[in-house]
Amino acid sequence: MMSDPKLNVQPTFEELKVLATQGNCVPVFVSELQDLVTPVSAYLKVAEGAQYSFLLESVAGGEKLGRYSFIGSNPTSVLRTGPNEQCQGDPLVFLEAEQAGLKYVPVPGLPSFTGGAIGYIAYDCVHHFEPRTARPQQDVLGLPEAMFMFCDELVVFDHLHHQIKAVSHVRLADVDVADEAALRARYDAAVAAVARLLRRINSEHVPVPPQGPVRLDHTARTNVDQATYEGFVKSLKKNIVAGDIIQAVPSRRVERSTDVHPFNVYRRLRSVNPAPYMFYLDFGGGPDGRQGFQIVGASPETLVKVVGGVVETHPIAGTRKRGRTPEEDAALAEELLADPKERAEHIMLVDLGRNDVNRVCQPSTVKVDSLMHIERYSHVMHIVSRVTGRLRPGLTPMQAFRSVFPAGTVSGAPKVRAIELVGEYERDQRSVYAGAVGYFGLNGDLDTAIALRTMVIKDGVAYLQAGGGIVFDSDPPFEFEETLNKLNSNVVTLRLAEQYFSSREKESQQQQQQQADADGDDQAAAARAGRRAASVSGPPREVTPRAGAKVAEPVEQPHGGGVESMAAGAGGGSAGAGAGVSVGATSAGNRTLMIDNYDSFTWNVYQYLSELGANVAVYRNDKITLEECIAFNPTHVVLSPGPGTPADTGVCKEVLRHFAGKVPVLGVCMGEQVMCEVYGGTVGYAGEIMHGKTSLITNDGKGLYEGCPAEFNVIRYHSLALDPATLPSVLEITSRTAGGIVMGVRHKALRMEGVQYHPESILSEHGKAMFKNFLSWTTPTWEC
Repeated sequence: MMSDPKLNVQPTFEELKVLATQGNCVPVFVSELQDLVTPVSAYLKVAEGAQYSFLLESVAGGEKLGRYSFIGSNPTSVLRTGPNEQCQGDPLVFLEAEQAGLKYVPVPGLPSFTGGAIGYIAYDCVHHFEPRTARPQQDVLGLPEAMFMFCDELVVFDHLHHQIKAVSHVRLADVDVADEAALRARYDAAVAAVARLLRRINSEHVPVPPQGPVRLDHTARTNVDQATYEGFVKSLKKNIVAGDIIQAVPSRRVERSTDVHPFNVYRRLRSVNPAPYMFYLDFGGGPDGRQGFQIVGASPETLVKVVGGVVETHPIAGTRKRGRTPEEDAALAEELLADPKERAEHIMLVDLGRNDVNRVCQPSTVKVDSLMHIERYSHVMHIVSRVTGRLRPGLTPMQAFRSVFPAGTVSGAPKVRAIELVGEYERDQRSVYAGAVGYFGLNGDLDTAIALRTMVIKDGVAYLQAGGGIVFDSDPPFEFEETLNKLNSNVVTLRLAEQYFSSREKESQQQQQQQADADGDDQAAAARAGRRAASVSGPPREVTPRAGAKVAEPVEQPHGGGVESMAAGAGGGSAGAGAGVSVGATSAGNRTLMIDNYDSFTWNVYQYLSELGANVAVYRNDKITLEECIAFNPTHVVLSPGPGTPADTGVCKEVLRHFAGKVPVLGVCMGEQVMCEVYGGTVGYAGEIMHGKTSLITNDGKGLYEGCPAEFNVIRYHSLALDPATLPSVLEITSRTAGGIVMGVRHKALRMEGVQYHPESILSEHGKAMFKNFLSWTTPTWEC
């Protein structure tokens, strides 16, 4: 069958023959001017009769319509992962396997995303990326841990040019491109799919979501009442004082029945709360008796985006209501940016975001492109920053996702310890909430949002969830009230939708009856009864583990795969490639060993050292032995920051004792506390909690501080510090705060220094100069 000559198909068949030599997946599309069709009406047309479908929209910055909306249905295959599914373990392993072997060929005139996997990854999947975070919890919702639709056909709304692009793909992995007849058959099939999409879009018939009677008296239930949540806050504040964490984000779930069709809920949500990521995902069950569910969301926050190898994340922290006038709005924005607590929380998340990006990106490319700007939304404004970096050679967008997931916004810091603690307090799995929703494209790019302001609707019940960042200054009743405020946009959405459709009930019933009479077919009758008509293309294939495919392994260091571990050539043993990393051409002979104490800022230290020419290998404190460290033969040793006390630092004390007097040693925050304890000092409560806040320190101008001003500002993240009354005789104090808190120590004979603050933080002054001084040390003692 020849393609329709009336369609202006791009690329042409002659162009395809050339493109087919460059790869095995080529998009084919037709553009049409469409200024009378909306994404909502287009979705209803495309999704009619489909078992699975999706709509992705965007309002950039909360106030400007994003350029593209994406609509799709009838996936070729569906992936479900979880303990009750055929695919179990890390969902990204199965995503990669399903799209393995694709060589996507970009075509001018299309956005980066033209098809691929659309779906979600539940928050609880962090247990596959960081196995030590797993805790026993109840699975209340009973959803897969991850679920994706693999779509080759979709509709793209280009809002800038008021165009609709109907897209399909020519798949050629099993075709000899020299066989013109086979190539023509695949091309014609793709064009036919495009033509079918256009016929649906251009149809005058707009299906109406089946909407039955709506009750207004449904009551809500919660899994965490006020007293319990306030207990979470009090307990977490004790963890903060003890040095376990800087911040943690507990949450609570509200569920209530609703009679409003899930897509009608989405229609109201996109009006009440326009956001950068708006999505409606319909996982409509199946003929095997699976229960369907829908995900309805309007998230303000990017989790991670990777386009053309550039990784991007957008930390959000700090909120104010919008002003009633432009003048009040500007004043509120100024107040927000000046609020010490809001600034401290935001800086913490920026440093955490830098850390996650540094784990997988070339150090010299990691930048904070925008620091603490205001983004305005319909009802609130937020402080937002933007962190970017370019992936290191050999690493993939999937590894970038693992590195960033879950966001610090919904977990805390240090991230691993915060997740552990929150998992102990929360009785139920979070499921979709705080996980990721988005797409993994055929070209390898991905774009995911944090599942905030998101509802799961299943069997007539809407599940809503919200949490808040708990810091030392948190007030328990206020924090509970904050969860109510965050839930409010979705609560209001449900209430307004129910009121509207209750008042329209009679009219809606009449319209459905008139439509059924006009159509006179079984499909409309099925819609009135709430049943789905079978898709014309048949049910999608269920993804199953592929023969010979690697089963998901616990991933503890997302940077491991594809990057040569220095230890592998130095008797790396059980530390393995998954626990260490080295980077690029560096200073001749430099071999810096850094022990990571499961901190959320370790990789910012790594960035500065690498930018200064160090060849850095990073190992977690329980993933390498002293013998392996010795075999590594480092020229410099760094003990990283971390949660807890020096007793929680694994191999660090052994490493310090062995390498003291053999190579220069630097301890940062927890690393400094390890030094103090090893030589007989006592680490205890510092007398104040300083997390993400700036302090002016004075220093002696020697060692690390050579060439630095006598006073400068640094960022601190700690509640514990050396008791100066217990200062070991072999150490001397190098820096203090104005209040006398010890901020640095130095061994009197050996080249060894520690700092209690974070010189690698985005707002610490002279941090890179201090690391440069450390790397310049080439002898193990000060006298050499």
